[in-house]
Amino acid sequence: MTIQKGVYLLFVLFQVLNCQTVDVSKRVDCYPEPGASQDSCQSRGCIWTEAPSGSPVGTPWCYYPTKSGFTVQSSGTNSFVLAAKTKNPFGDNISPLNVKYSTNGATLLLTIGNDDRYVPPVNIPKKPSTSTESLKFTSGNIGSSDIFSFKVTRASTGIALWDTSIGGMQFADKFIQIGTYLPTKNIFGFGDHIHKKMKKAIPTTSIS
Repeated sequence: MTIQKGVYLLFVLFQVLNCQTVDVSKRVDCYPEPGASQDSCQSRGCIWTEAPSGSPVGTPWCYYPTKSGFTVQSSGTNSFVLAAKTKNPFGDNISPLNVKYSTNGATLLLTIGNDDRYVPPVNIPKKPSTSTESLKFTSGNIGSSDIFSFKVTRASTGIALWDTSIGGMQFADKFIQIGTYLPTKNIFGFGDHIHKKMKKAIPTTSIS
C-alpha cells in the first residue's frame, strides 16, 4: 500500500510539472544572468526545463510560469488598479499598481506606474496626432487565470502589436519587465539595447 501511494504521488507530481512546461517560443527568461541551475531557478519560483534540440539560440531553460504577474484589484473608466500576485525575483513588485490609457488624436497613451514615481523631464509633443490608422486597447486575463493582461491592436487589421498574455509581468523599483508576443520578426528600434543596425534580430516570437 505504501509503495502504491508513493508511485501515485510521483505520478501526480510529474503531471503537475508537465502541465507547467511552456513552449520554447513562449518562455520569458527568469534567469538572464550567468550561473543558472535547476535549484537556483526554482528558488525564484520559476520553471526549469531544458530546451529541446533544435530550439532557437538563447532559449531559456529557466522561465516564468505563464500565469505570473498581477490581478485586477479595481477598475474604472480607462484605468485599472493591479495587485501583485506572484513573486518577483529581482525585488518586491509595486502593489497596488496603476494602469491608465487614453488617446491624444490618433496616438494611444498607456501609462503603467503610480503618481509618485519619477518621470524623466522629456518634452514629448502634446499636440493631437492625425493618422488614417488607430490603435485599440483591450484588457483580459491569461488563459483561465485571474492574471491581468492587455493587448494593443491595429484597428484596421486587428493585428496585436502588443500582447502581454505571454505572462511574466514584473514591476519593481529597480526591475520592470513587460513581455509581449510579436506580430513579426521585422522589428526596428525596439528595446533598450545598443544595435549596430536599426533592425533588431529576433530569434523568437516574443520579447521581454
